Amino acid sequence: MKCFLGLLPFLILGACKTGEEKYLYDENSPNIDDIRQYAQAECIREATFFSKFDSVSEFDDAAYEVGDIYKISQDDNSATIIYAKIIEKNATDVRIAFNSTTSSYKKYVVYEESDHEDLGSFLEGVVCDSNYEDYFPSASGLTSSTLKFVWKRETIETADSDDDDDDIADAYHISEQTLSVNINYPSFFYFYNGSKVHKYDIDDTDDENKELVKTSKITIESISASDCTSSACDFSHTTPLCNIVVDPDGYKQTNYSAKAFTTDNTSACNFLLSDGF
Repeated sequence: MKCFLGLLPFLILGACKTGEEKYLYDENSPNIDDIRQYAQAECIREATFFSKFDSVSEFDDAAYEVGDIYKISQDDNSATIIYAKIIEKNATDVRIAFNSTTSSYKKYVVYEESDHEDLGSFLEGVVCDSNYEDYFPSASGLTSSTLKFVWKRETIETADSDDDDDDIADAYHISEQTLSVNINYPSFFYFYNGSKVHKYDIDDTDDENKELVKTSKITIESISASDCTSSACDFSHTTPLCNIVVDPDGYKQTNYSAKAFTTDNTSACNFLLSDGF
């Protein structure tokens, strides 16, 4: 996944997103941490998506405007439609009202410049931190305005028993999300753009047939006010107030339920309850 080609002459040989990396050093090399740090910095520099992402950290420069409305749709596995509208925007923060026929998704979100920057750090780790590449097996769009990445995580609830022939944990949760970040939208909207697969067996038995698989596909699109009813597009509320909190190191979490961001009001601010998430 990581692209180190040409970064360290005579130290690193690699392939850029298309093949297996090959190294002329190993984990025991005396300067391995410095090598990785340098390679990560070069990876970030060469992925022009990040410079484009940084260019809209002052929201005055962002493509979206006050009055823009978005429709978020989750498929029939957990059918949900949410609408969002840009209410206010200045250089340092954007305020977005969410509404839905499901009342639990109604909220008023504040997203600050610092949150956008922290999300940028999160995404740089996703793409370029080789220590976590097993959890992010692919990324594309590194030279475009849309970054697509895969995030795989698992939690072992009960280890594999010695009395069976398989090598599968007796109880586990596994998640795989394929998500896209489009800098023409508020950047945390990536959460609403992709698919989420959840596999789990929490029966704590050796029965392999107990595994359940649930998939949610989520899309987001820009619409006009005429594309939704007056009740669905009622954005007059300013509560519950939800301030986004981004964890720039969130990509280091390996728990199946890990997320890049939360809010300061988790009891009242629901974003999207996909199957298994």
